[in-house]
Amino acid sequence: MGVTVEETSAEMQARIAKARDCAGCDLSKIDLNGADLSGANLKEAILDGANLSNANLAEADLSGASLDGANLNGTNFNSANLKGANLSNASLISTNLVNANLRKAKIKTANVYLTNFCGATMPNGSRSMQGCS
Repeated sequence: MGVTVEETSAEMQARIAKARDCAGCDLSKIDLNGADLSGANLKEAILDGANLSNANLAEADLSGASLDGANLNGTNFNSANLKGANLSNASLISTNLVNANLRKAKIKTANVYLTNFCGATMPNGSRSMQGCS
């Protein structure tokens, strides 16, 4: 799926929502605030500096994706695959990562606050209980 500069964020959101596939797409700095991209294939997509705040990415495949500097505040990544994803410098405030796969993901320089990691597989392969009741 090619992405053109002329496409607005709303048009891009509609294309991804319909096709559920944008593997390898360059979506740097795109505004997808509040988008429903649940189950989408964003494997190896480039989302550097993107605004995905309050988006629904439950069960989405973001393995190998780059989200460097992305706004992920309030984003739902429930059961999402973020294996090997780059979350460096991303903002994850009040983000839902319940049961997400973060194995080998880069999150050390991310801004993480009030984030729910319950049941998530962490970068080192351990299971997190942070946020579990």
